[in-house]
Amino acid sequence: MKSGMVVARHPLHPALVHYPIGSALVALIADCIYLATRVPFWWGMTFWSLIFGVVGMFVAIGPGLWDYATTGRLLVPRLGIAHMALNGLALATLVADIVLMIVYRSGAGGMFNLTFGLTVAGNVLLGYAAWLGRQMVYRYRVGVAEPGEKESPLFRVTLAPEQTEIAHKSDPRDLP
Repeated sequence: MKSGMVVARHPLHPALVHYPIGSALVALIADCIYLATRVPFWWGMTFWSLIFGVVGMFVAIGPGLWDYATTGRLLVPRLGIAHMALNGLALATLVADIVLMIVYRSGAGGMFNLTFGLTVAGNVLLGYAAWLGRQMVYRYRVGVAEPGEKESPLFRVTLAPEQTEIAHKSDPRDLP
């Protein structure tokens, strides 16, 4: 069943999710480097990577919800809900991480341990949610246009027999 939001015949949601996943991973790597070196640059790198990742997650939410509404809820509803819930939890975790980083401007003290834990937790949640998304696409074929398939059933227009004649008239003045 074809994806609801497509650009150049490619589904939009799977194309967008790589940015937040990559940004969260960069944040985790930067946190690990900061843990080893205590160089402030890596604290900032973590912060801005999380900002870009959260913004990317918000951008990917719209097409993801659209795909769920048009295809996912029909084929694998529980898997789609689990995918959304894990991504929502990851988003909340990473936003909490950002808020703590704003409140405690440097990685000094025990707050670094908490923000590091939130970065790790956010990455684990995001990784599992990404795996569920992969399962929906590659195992259950959600959002994949199969050969001969034209459109999602939610957007298919079916005309009654008496309307078929009207729909085939080419001149709008001939319509009642």
